[in-house]
Amino acid sequence: MGIIKPKPTDLSHVPGLVFATNCIPSPDGVLVDISGNGNNGTITGAVSSENGLITNISRGSISISPVINMAVATYALRMTPTDFSLNGHILSAGVTTITYIRFDTDGKIRIEGSTGGDSDTFDFTFVVGNTYNIVITVNSSFLWQLYVNGVLEDSFTLSTNVMTGLTTIGGSSSTRRLGAEFADLRIFNYAFSEQEAQEYHNSFQKLEKKGTFTADFGVGQDEISLSGHIVFNSGEFSVRELSAQDGDVPALDKGTKYLLCDSGGSFKIPYTKTTSVDALFYYYDGANWAEKDDTLANHITNESWLSQPGDYLVFTFSAGDAIILDYIKNLIVQ
Repeated sequence: MGIIKPKPTDLSHVPGLVFATNCIPSPDGVLVDISGNGNNGTITGAVSSENGLITNISRGSISISPVINMAVATYALRMTPTDFSLNGHILSAGVTTITYIRFDTDGKIRIEGSTGGDSDTFDFTFVVGNTYNIVITVNSSFLWQLYVNGVLEDSFTLSTNVMTGLTTIGGSSSTRRLGAEFADLRIFNYAFSEQEAQEYHNSFQKLEKKGTFTADFGVGQDEISLSGHIVFNSGEFSVRELSAQDGDVPALDKGTKYLLCDSGGSFKIPYTKTTSVDALFYYYDGANWAEKDDTLANHITNESWLSQPGDYLVFTFSAGDAIILDYIKNLIVQ
């Protein structure tokens, strides 16, 4: 618990996966296709970093061979954009065509095809320096969808299949290079569901969400899996255990599990019930634990870290903030 899993080196067992790279080049400079399909990449100018591969507007791209050509697809990637100034291509069909997925200079992603200029732009603005888990899907009706950090942000429909012959990652020419750090890229031959987009995002979070946690809710032992209940929107979180008793508060016994925000971000849980119920939280503000005992409605009004936009409760934490997990689970099982 609380540890980021090592980067995958073999994804040949994953159904529908056509191409995948963990962005770690081999000693001879080849970007190995870990999907097992042999679509290896040739690195041109991109340089290795702690997290993956860096391209910039002066140099850097990766060529994929053979050409990837699909009408229905998912493009899933983890990346940090650093420079949008050249309308840089994320994926493209090379220098001589206009088929690409790119960042416009305003930080929005554009889909452009070689079939008479059929194109559109997703209405979501990315920010230079932030790390994103991006999922772009297209189905058989040419419906394009953009998920950012597990959340569906925008969609549009084009008249034809525009993405044909993908060959290049990170810029197709000197005038369309992208400044970015790539940490992961996967291409599938089908369109992800919303749950699959969330799972891709969650796979990079420090919290292991596929396990179950056992907690005593006062009526014997009960189990609840956090998978599908907690959606991480941004930042990094890890599950920790109290290493020592904190005062004489039973809720803060040694070994109690808590959710720690390692870098500023937010997560949400579904909640459609009344907010008039009593809700007890043990919240850590980076310096001290505090008992928060009030109605859920008052918490939402009074606590800056808790809000309810729609059918979710959203917890927005700064680095170093934490919350005892049992009280999150109490809300889920109500």
